[in-house]
Order: sequence, then C-alpha cells, then structure tokens
Amino acid sequence: MLIVLCIFTVFYSFVEIMLQPLIHLYDDTLFLIQRKRFDLSKTITRLIPTTYCWCYAMSFCLFALQFLYRYVAVCKPQYVGYFAGCYFYYWLALILSLATSWGLTAAFMFPQTNRTTESFLYVIETSYDLDPYWADYVAYKYFDTDENHVRHINVLSFFGVLQHGLVISLSFGTLFYCGVQTYVNIKKHTGMSEKTRSLQLQLFRALVAQTCLPMFMMYIPIGFMFSCPYFDLQLGAVTNYQTVMAQLYPGIDPFVVLFLIDAYRRTILNSICPRFLHKKVLHKTISQPDVSMFSVSVKPSISSNGLTSTSRIPHLVVFFTGCYFYYWLALILSLATSWGLAAAFMFPQTNRTTESFLYVINSSYDLDPYWTSYVAYKYFDTDENHTRHVNILSFFGVLQHGLVISLSFGTLFYCGIKTYLNIKEHVGMSTKTRSFQLQLFRALVVQTCLSMMMMYMPIGFMFSCPYFDLQLGAIINYQTVMAQLYPGIDPFVVLLIIDSYRKTILSKICPAIIYRRNSEQTSSHYDISMGLSSLKIKPSSSSTFASTQF
Repeated sequence: MLIVLCIFTVFYSFVEIMLQPLIHLYDDTLFLIQRKRFDLSKTITRLIPTTYCWCYAMSFCLFALQFLYRYVAVCKPQYVGYFAGCYFYYWLALILSLATSWGLTAAFMFPQTNRTTESFLYVIETSYDLDPYWADYVAYKYFDTDENHVRHINVLSFFGVLQHGLVISLSFGTLFYCGVQTYVNIKKHTGMSEKTRSLQLQLFRALVAQTCLPMFMMYIPIGFMFSCPYFDLQLGAVTNYQTVMAQLYPGIDPFVVLFLIDAYRRTILNSICPRFLHKKVLHKTISQPDVSMFSVSVKPSISSNGLTSTSRIPHLVVFFTGCYFYYWLALILSLATSWGLAAAFMFPQTNRTTESFLYVINSSYDLDPYWTSYVAYKYFDTDENHTRHVNILSFFGVLQHGLVISLSFGTLFYCGIKTYLNIKEHVGMSTKTRSFQLQLFRALVVQTCLSMMMMYMPIGFMFSCPYFDLQLGAIINYQTVMAQLYPGIDPFVVLLIIDSYRKTILSKICPAIIYRRNSEQTSSHYDISMGLSSLKIKPSSSSTFASTQF
C-alpha cells in the first residue's frame, strides 16, 4: 500500500508540474484552470484538466483506505488477509473507479457555456495574464441565470456535485469511523504498568491528531471550496489555498507520530542536539536519587555492556551526529550557494543572449518576456570578424561548476569503490552469507552506475553542448527529467536486487508465484536429501539426516 501511495504521489507531482493548475472563484463559478503544453484537439483538451481532479479524488480515497487497513489491523486482525495478494487489487480497483467517476463527472457534467467562457477570459487576462489559447478550464457553476436575472438550478451540475459529495462523504466517513473505532479499541486494551499506560496515551494523542489533520487540511477546505459558488462568494485567487493544504498534508502527517511518540521524538532530538537531551536525562536522574542509586548499585554489568557495545561502532561515525552534522550541512550549503552565485553573476546577460532568448520563448514556448528571465551559459564572445574569444568570466564560472561536479562525483565514486572492496574483504564462508554479499555487490554497483547515467553524465553533456555548438533546443530538458526521476528510482535497486525485499514485495503482489517457487525448492531439497541418503555408507546416519530434514 505504501508503494502504491509513493508511486501515486510521484504521478500527482508530475501532473501538478505539467498542468500548473489554478483555482479561482468569480461570478458564482469555481474555475479549475490548467495550462496546455501541446496543441491538442478540443475533446482531449477538455479531458486533460480532469486528470488533476482524478488525482485529487484518488488522494483522499487512498488515505481512507490507509485508515481502513489500520482499523482492520488493530480491531479485526483476522481480516488482514483481505488486504494482501489479489484482494489488494480489488481495493485498488474500487478507489480507482471512485476517482475515475470523479474525473469523468468533472469532464462532462460541468459544461462550458458562453457566460463561463466570458468569465474565464476575464479572469485569466486580469488576474494571471495568460494566453487563452494555451489554457482551459472546468467550471463548477450550479445555477443558470435567465434574461430576468433569475437563477435556476443546473440539473446536470446538481448531479455532478451530488457525485462529488458522495465520494467525499464515503471517504471522510470511512476515515472518521475507522479512526474512532481504532481509538476505542486501543483504549480498551490499556495496560496496567506505568510504561504501557504512557505508550497508550501517546498512541491516543497521535491517533486523534492524525484523524483531525485530514479533516482540517483536506475535507473542510474542499467542502468550503465547493460551497462557495452556492453562496456566491467572490474569493478570487485565494481559493488556491486548498491546493496548498492538500499538498502539505502528506508531508505533515508523519511528523505527528514522530513528535508525539516519545521514543521517536527523543531519537530525533538526540540526532539534532544530543547535549540538550543529555541535560534532560541528567536532570531526571538527579531529581530521582533513590531510583538512580539503586539501579547503579544493583546492575553495574548493564552499564559496562552498554559501553562495550557502543565502542564497537566505527569511531568516525560520531562525526556525522549532533553538531558535526550541521558542519557537513553548512559545507554542502556553501557549495550549492557558490554554484547559485556563480550562475547569477558569472554568466552575464548580453544583447546577443537577450535576442536569442526572446526568439526562443516566442518561437518555442509562447511565453511573455516580461514574466520570464534567464541565465545564459555562453562560453565564447564573437567579435565583428566572427572570431570567437573565450569569455574569462564565464570560464571561471564553468570552472566552479566543474569543481563542484568533480568533488561530488569523486566522493561518490571513491566511497562506492571503497565500500565495495570493504564488503568483499569480509565475505562469509557460508552459502547464505556469500549469496547475500553478492546481492550487496550488485546493488552497490547498480546504485553507483545509476547516479552516473542519470545525473553526472547528462549534466556533463549538457554543459559541454555550448562548447561544441550543439543545437539541441528543448531536448536538453531531458536532464531535468533524469535528475527528478533518480531519487525515485534509486530505492527500487535495493528492493529488487536484495532477495528478502524482492520476495516480500512479490508475496504481497502475487503470493501464488512465491508459494509455487517455495514448493519447487522444497521438492528439489527432497530429491537431494533422498539421493544423499541412498549414498550414505552408514544407514543410521542417513536416516538421522533424513528425519532431521523433515
């Protein structure tokens, strides 16, 4: 379920980047405006903005399914099997159908009329300064006004709002019911010890916060947004707050658990500022002298064991914790800042680059020059005789960029090779250990090569194109795509190469295949053991071996 949620989040972000949606309230109409990237037919253009509607509906359907699974895991553990294997696809098909019905409703049950088109043109020209040809909209308008200025309910839009309300109510009802039932179930099983009661209280608080958070960040904002056209509220561009809240919720939700559960919070605070946490622990020890003296006098071996186990940690790891972590952070921030300052001041805008820039945005992107700017990586200046001369300022700018890239790639490559050699030196003797080490080798090699292929080589090629005067045009945007895809692809290397991770994922997706493979392995072990027993000189030993195997 978490993998599906992660994949969907990446897709949702891609849709946000492509469509750049805007929400605007004007003339008792809720406009969902999107920018067009390609010149497509009217029908396809009409369906494109509904993709964002589909993603939004899919988001709170997935969150409701997550709460339902949590409720079953806590209150009805005997039914957890209905969320694994093929059953999971049934749940996925259900929420996909709900989200698709939302998207189709937005596409066909809120038609564009002459009045909504006039309002749309006025909005994008006065508020956003967009070209109407490269924008489209979905108009949530519940009433039609006749010649006498009397409002009448639009029946088609009424059923569209009814469908949206049904999906929202189903999602919110599932979330609220499962949250309350999980809370009640946990409260019934509160332990008797002080430590257990403290943990249960933390779980109560986290559950209440996680139930209230989507209410205030998703359901209440969207309910208010869809009610605005009914009350003719002219909020204008302020309505975009709902988009911001919906995007912030998945990032804020995990922090509820991280800060309300003591163990997680202390671990985070220990990583950020261990001295502060040490003072708090020391204060508690002094305030309870009897308990602390008793624990030290009765169990001195625990302290010695703790010191012994801590000393086994590589001694240099301490330089990545506490205040040292901020030194590393300051280092990479300074490198990134130097890159940004070099791009800002060492690649100046000239008359020739400005002319080229104006030609590019007019011919390729149809953008308003007033609302755009640029950085020009131009390494040579051309004189009146058409002779190229190196631009000294740009030369040092490229030198700075190359230094940062070389430092980053050199660190990655050196650490990857040294880690590989270090793991190879400690290869175990057993078959299982050798197999696991081989998987680590493969994962490390693939992860090192992946960053080379998706980040360093594309950016190196991109910065070398002006030197060789390669006219690639908009194709050069592939580097941005590769850099954005890399963080999402990198974890899949470990998940697919390491056997235990891969088998766990496949067992959730299709457990029948894993069961069949295990059955084949069991039968092959049976044949091998029977062959060995027939070759044994001592039958008693072979019978003992066979009985031990089975």
